[in-house]
Order: sequence, then C-alpha cells, then structure tokens
Amino acid sequence: MSNLAAGQPGWLEHIDKVSSVFLLHHGTATAIVLAIVCVLAGVSVYLSPSFMRLMIVVVAVVFAVIWIAVENLGGILAGGATDPNSGPLVILLALLYWPVSPTAISHHRGDHVAYRVAGL
Repeated sequence: MSNLAAGQPGWLEHIDKVSSVFLLHHGTATAIVLAIVCVLAGVSVYLSPSFMRLMIVVVAVVFAVIWIAVENLGGILAGGATDPNSGPLVILLALLYWPVSPTAISHHRGDHVAYRVAGL
C-alpha cells in the first residue's frame, strides 16, 4: 500500500492490508458494531459492576485492535511518529472506570480515610 510509512514492519503492513480489505467489504457492518459497542460501554456505567467490567475489557480489546490494524501503532515502528494516536489513551480512560469491588471497606477515623480493597 502506498500510504504506509517507510520502515513499517512487514507483519504490520500485512495486518494493514488485511484490515483495509475487510473494511472495504464490511465497513458498514463494522461501523454498526462499533456504534453498538460504544453505546453499551456508555450505558454500562448505570448497570451492574460485572457488566461494566465486561464492557471495559471489550472496549480495551476493540481499541487495541483499532490501534494495531487501523492506526498502525501510531507509526511508532516506522520511526517518524510524534504520538501513539488515540488507542492507548482510550484504553487508559476505559480502565479508569473500572468499578471498585463491593468488598471494599472504607473506615473513617477522624480526618483520615483508610481503604482496604480486596485483592490489593
């Protein structure tokens, strides 16, 4: 493909070619699926913590795939990138919404708060 940056690894070029052919033939269906995932992710903050965790994992996987297959890791491997694009940032923002375990206990003692979170 002519739009690939010089120095792009062959495996990433192959992924880019496969994804572009896939999106050429299934672009509308892919857009609909991505829209549904985004709506479910947004609504999940009002639903159960287990569904919210599932949606955070789905969002992280979807944006990791987008970052690799569409954004080409932001061109970092080609040597001329100035930023890694939006994939890692969206994954980080999604992880910030990870719900606290229901077993988390807060103790208020005077002016300081101690937290004990199960598993940490």
